[in-house]
Amino acid sequence: LGMLLCLGYAIWPHVAWQLAFVGVMATVTSDTWATEFGSLSRKPPRSVLTGKVLAPGTSGGVSVLGTAAALAGGILIGIGAWGFGHAVGMPELPLWLWALIGGISGSAGAFADSYLGATVQLMRSCPVCKREVEVDTHCGQTTVYMRGWHWMSNDRVNSISSIFGGLVALAGIFFIL
Repeated sequence: LGMLLCLGYAIWPHVAWQLAFVGVMATVTSDTWATEFGSLSRKPPRSVLTGKVLAPGTSGGVSVLGTAAALAGGILIGIGAWGFGHAVGMPELPLWLWALIGGISGSAGAFADSYLGATVQLMRSCPVCKREVEVDTHCGQTTVYMRGWHWMSNDRVNSISSIFGGLVALAGIFFIL
């Protein structure tokens, strides 16, 4: 998706391509940071839907540490966009605006990922370890369907949430122009 946005910019240079790219990259970074840093939280995650305590690693779980990491990851992408744009002479927006767009779009995309994970993502159960998993085989055994749409894999959830983050960033154009 990021490459398609870069190609769009190469064909028709416009800040909209840059914004969408930052939103997509901020989302994937924010989601990854939220997962990795959130797993280090001393407090268990809570459901993005109900606020109930969940087991660590459960799809749709969020934590304060993970949310802060998501925001930081998005801001970092925004700052990077400003830096690279400045270095190569692209039309520039102020640093604070790139950081804001990265932080907001990345966080929005990460929360969209959590929401989709809690509602429609295909989830399965391992008959051996009893964990909720996203794969067909776990612990050497075939897993059992639990919930979600059969076609809504984790990859599709990631793609949809990335597009959402890109659209959120693209909405920033109304504040720029």
